[in-house]
Amino acid sequence: MHGKMISTRTDDEVDCLIERISDTESVEKAEKLYSYESYPGIQKRHVLTIWAFLGFFNVYCLRVNLSVALVAMVNNTDSSKNDSQSTECVGPNDTTTNNLSGEFPWNEETQGWVLGAFFYGYIITQIPGGYLAATFGAKRLFAYGILCTSVLTLLTPVAARLHLGVLIALRVVEGLGEGVTFPCMHAMWGNWAPVWERSKLTGFAYAGC
Repeated sequence: MHGKMISTRTDDEVDCLIERISDTESVEKAEKLYSYESYPGIQKRHVLTIWAFLGFFNVYCLRVNLSVALVAMVNNTDSSKNDSQSTECVGPNDTTTNNLSGEFPWNEETQGWVLGAFFYGYIITQIPGGYLAATFGAKRLFAYGILCTSVLTLLTPVAARLHLGVLIALRVVEGLGEGVTFPCMHAMWGNWAPVWERSKLTGFAYAGC
């Protein structure tokens, strides 16, 4: 009976009915997605926002930690091109000069290469990061990107003691891994955040960095 009723409809009526059913399913799916609660009173998209904030906080720490550590790593007193030493008179009890003795005799140009190497890799994966997120999944790619950068950061002291070139190559690879984080997050917000909340949710998430 139902088949006969459908068969008596015109093509335009059938297309209109299919479109109406599709729209209804899309609305129900969107309402279920946006209103799903991970915890009592907390929407799932808000949980994602909190985790994204913590993730970007970690990403920023991994990006700049060497800039802080380099001060203690470099032997400034042994640098032939370092002219930034103070001309003030040193007192008899002043021991600040001992703090300038680091392990690596890198001049300012070498330090620039070490710090800048990260961004050579970082800029490469910015554009393909969106394609990779759509292909392999933004959640997995975001996690693997941070994991790769974290593990390589732990190897920084070993690479620095092996050779300067090894350290620079390591920093480039770290940039490749971290460069996919922002494209991945954009892909996730495109699926999880309602249009009227995207600016608020993304603003909070990106405040971590």
